[in-house]
Amino acid sequence: MSDTLTHAPQTRAQTGPAAWAGILTAGEDILWQGRPERGLRLMHLRPARMMFGFAFAGFALIWMIMTGLMGGYMWTFGLIHFTVGLSLALGPLLRDTLRRRATWYTLTTKRAFVATAYPWSGRQLKSLPISADTLLDFDGAFPATIAMENPDMGPSSRTVFLRIPDGQQVFDLLRDIQKGSA
Repeated sequence: MSDTLTHAPQTRAQTGPAAWAGILTAGEDILWQGRPERGLRLMHLRPARMMFGFAFAGFALIWMIMTGLMGGYMWTFGLIHFTVGLSLALGPLLRDTLRRRATWYTLTTKRAFVATAYPWSGRQLKSLPISADTLLDFDGAFPATIAMENPDMGPSSRTVFLRIPDGQQVFDLLRDIQKGSA
C-alpha cells in the first residue's frame, strides 16, 4: 500500500537532505525531482459539454438581465445556474491545470514520491516503493507521462508522473532502480 504522509512538498530552496529528514530511509538518495508542465492543456476540452455549459450559462445570463430590469433581487437566483454553466464548460480544463500547478515529483533510489499542496485540502506526500515487480507504463510522448503500479499492493498503489519534460531520463532511472543499479 502506498503511504500518504502530510509533509509539505519541497520547494527549490528545501530540496536538500535536511528537508527530507524523517521521510527518506537510510541509504535512500534523491535521484530526480521535477514538476509537470504547468500551462493550459486543451486536451481536456469536450466540445459538446462546453457548448451545453455555455448555452446554460448564456440562458441564465439572459434570465438574470431580464429579471433585473423588472427590479428586485429575483435575478440573483440566476447566479447559481450561471455558475453551473461555466463550471460545465470550463471546469475540466481548470481542474487539470490547478492539479498540475500544485504537484511536485521526486524519485529516490527506493521510492517514487508525488507531493501535492491544494489550498482546500492541504499538503500530502504519497510514496510508492519501486521494486523489480513494479509495473511501469511510459507513453514516450513529450511531455511524457509515466505510470507506476505495484501489483502486490493493488490498483490503489498507482502513481503517475504526469506531463514531465524529461520523461525518458526518469523512465531510464526507474528501470535502473528495478535492476538494482541506481
